[in-house]
Amino acid sequence: MSSERRHGLFEMIRCKCWDFCNATIQKDTSEGDNKGVRITLIGRDGKRAFRNESGVKLVMERECNKVAGCTLKLVHLKNMSFCDQVQIMRNTDVLATAHGAQLTNMMFMPKGSSVMEMFPKGWLEGAGIGQYIYQWFASWSEMNYEGAWRDTDGLDCPGPEQQRSRCFLKQKDQPVGLNETFLADWTARVIQTKTRTRTAGHPKSCSCDDPTVHHMP
Repeated sequence: MSSERRHGLFEMIRCKCWDFCNATIQKDTSEGDNKGVRITLIGRDGKRAFRNESGVKLVMERECNKVAGCTLKLVHLKNMSFCDQVQIMRNTDVLATAHGAQLTNMMFMPKGSSVMEMFPKGWLEGAGIGQYIYQWFASWSEMNYEGAWRDTDGLDCPGPEQQRSRCFLKQKDQPVGLNETFLADWTARVIQTKTRTRTAGHPKSCSCDDPTVHHMP
């Protein structure tokens, strides 16, 4: 499938789901416009949960609070309906979370939004090419993949490659830690980039917001 057709497919899915769920843009009443960067931090329960979720939120919130209009919301999707999830993503400019299936929700964000992905220790060495699936997914759905952070703390897997492969089965679902300095710098860079693009208007127009465009049934 060509990139153009793939982008069109994801655009159709996004528009149909926004319409089905009646997902609307929530105005920032404190600012009077909708130029502020909206960050959604998705927490996980169980496998690959943040070891210090409140710490991750605090670091990102601290950087967000330095920029006028920036807001951060921490959510857990476990008990949310599909349409509740779509509504949240409709109003997200930056999605930050650990590696996991919840990242597929990025397709419901406005086109050109950003993704920050975090991994437990061991994924780079043991997971193979499949670990890059959400980087590809971001490209397919026309989102900006802002890189990944890989935890350096956790279970070690020394020894031959065969032993490391078996060990990775124990590594892959470890909690995701926190490097405060890196996360603060990373968050600040992403917010700065999004602030520039939102002030200038979305860099990629979204046909979902154009009433003259009709998508296939």
